[in-house]
Amino acid sequence: MKKLLILFLALIMCSGCAEKKNDDSEPVEEDINVNEDTALEKPVLTLKSSDFKEISVPVSLKNDTIPDELKSVNVSDLDFGEKFPVCYTAENRQDYYPEFLFDDNAEGLTEGEKIMAEAMKAPQKGQAEEYTLSGGTAYFYVNYDTYCNANGHSTAFFRYDIEKDELTEIVSMDSLDETRITVAPNSLKYFDGKLYYIGSVSDGENSVHYCVYALDTATGENKVAFDDEAFSDRNAPNYPLDTLVCQDGHLYAVDVTYGKGSDVTAQVIYGMNPETGEWSEVFMGMDMYKPAEICGGKVVTVDRNDERKVCIHTDSYDFVSPYRSAELIYADEKETSLLLADAVTKYSSGSIYDNCVLHVFDHEKMEHYSFDLKELGTATEIQKVKNGYLITNYDGVVAPVYYLIPEAGIAFQVSLGRTNRDQRDIYYYVHNMLSVNDSTVSASSFQDIMYTELD
Repeated sequence: MKKLLILFLALIMCSGCAEKKNDDSEPVEEDINVNEDTALEKPVLTLKSSDFKEISVPVSLKNDTIPDELKSVNVSDLDFGEKFPVCYTAENRQDYYPEFLFDDNAEGLTEGEKIMAEAMKAPQKGQAEEYTLSGGTAYFYVNYDTYCNANGHSTAFFRYDIEKDELTEIVSMDSLDETRITVAPNSLKYFDGKLYYIGSVSDGENSVHYCVYALDTATGENKVAFDDEAFSDRNAPNYPLDTLVCQDGHLYAVDVTYGKGSDVTAQVIYGMNPETGEWSEVFMGMDMYKPAEICGGKVVTVDRNDERKVCIHTDSYDFVSPYRSAELIYADEKETSLLLADAVTKYSSGSIYDNCVLHVFDHEKMEHYSFDLKELGTATEIQKVKNGYLITNYDGVVAPVYYLIPEAGIAFQVSLGRTNRDQRDIYYYVHNMLSVNDSTVSASSFQDIMYTELD
């Protein structure tokens, strides 16, 4: 069965590679008044759902065989060392910790406070808070300061060679300075020998300034890569910089401003020139229906037409969907995929959906595939990968990850998120987060990282 599946995946990878040629175009006389730029422009095609043959594909869940291209790293097996954070050993440590931690005779403590006080008598174990993968190597941002009311005083970056099973510290940072850098959630990306991330630095008592930082993985040098006056403090959820995106040899910084509800009042996307390291604005949108997405390293925009149908716009085609409400999952020259679902819960970085149906429009076969995902539960994230889609969902306090192969309608459960206990013996939610770093797609439960290479 396993060999047949691998062979089937290989056939999928090799199919659909030939580009279609348009042999029906009629010769056009040369217009000497047309400038060179206009002559080189490609016509933008308009595609409608009625152009595609509809095919409904039932989704079956397989629990026995996981494709070989999916691999995993057990983060709980990695030892990032331990240390007393500098804030705990500082003379003014009472500014960062409650008094009872330093009083051996304190009374009336809760069980959680007793555990916390006991734990603080020993050095803190490093906790991986952010990660990224690239080319068989995992990179971690580690915090040793998990009990402090300000935290981030003692941190480090690590490199983990997965094949050699070698964990190496890149740089360690200890500082009580209020201008110390705090790494923004889900922003860590590896690109051309450096770790890029969005860092926040306190400008004063109630102000924060954001920049894109670059950490040289060879030397440990950490410096500002991109700064702008616009990256000043804003009220949540409108942060000056939201995330970094690394796809197909491109690195982008994305800033989205929301109004009431989920209305997008503005979006700016900045791109880095990989040869010069310089950043520039590559997209600006105002009063948008949905934020633009970066698919295959290119900006794809979403709006609605006069009939309020969701429309997708790439640099080579406009796609008019039959839906009045849909989420863009992916769009390139070969396909457009949309999620049709009911929003159940919205949170700062995304939404949980119910009654999910994934619609994939194949531009080469001109076929429209629909996948009812009810067998996979409620979806939190769907990420396009080389031969299919990674899908997470919430099931109580766990968040499984499924790998869906559209052509076969088969989904494999490849990772299981679950609750865990921190050092204070308190349960907290552990959920999978899908992440793309150029050619590597991964999902983390903060205990295990499942990943696959796109190339």
